[in-house]
Amino acid sequence: MLFRSLADSILQAALDRVLAPLREQHGTPRDEHGRESKLAVLALGKLGGRELNYSSDIDLMFVFSAAGHTDGASPIANGEFFRRAALQLTALLSAHTQEGSCYRVDLRLRPDGTQGEVCVPLASAKNYYSSRARDWELQMLIKARVAAGDKATGQALLDFVEPLTYSTSLDFGAIEQLSATRERLNEKLTTRQIKWGISAKMKQK
Repeated sequence: MLFRSLADSILQAALDRVLAPLREQHGTPRDEHGRESKLAVLALGKLGGRELNYSSDIDLMFVFSAAGHTDGASPIANGEFFRRAALQLTALLSAHTQEGSCYRVDLRLRPDGTQGEVCVPLASAKNYYSSRARDWELQMLIKARVAAGDKATGQALLDFVEPLTYSTSLDFGAIEQLSATRERLNEKLTTRQIKWGISAKMKQK
């Protein structure tokens, strides 16, 4: 619990730090009605499940409330504004210093994985999870929670995907996919254990 609470505090502090200069340069992101568009940082994996340990990396997803443009002297699209914020936050947390790095950040669990946008609007995220997401991507969100940024935006996505994750209909295809995923994980674990065993024996020699 201590590591999880510390990580949330660090995430929020880092987010505030990267957003401030972006706002000074480009203004406040707003939707088509002039309302402020806000960013949510979702924690997935061990951080999302409050299982973070000393050596864990952190799995993050970035979602912003609405498309539009910033209202400053140098306006840009909200998507670009929040993309820069997400990348700068990731770089700040991952930067190597004389004291080491803060966290290893993994963004691969976002919609469409490495092929998808680093930061997605809420409407696009809802569309993805309702129409194209694979079963394991929905199951992954069981542990998801809002760790930093705007809680309302992040919670809106989590509330939307909950009934999709806990479907009341019986889908044998989903069961087969879950079984196949479990087999792949077991194979990777076995391979890793064999590798570690060989490494341990070599060290003993």
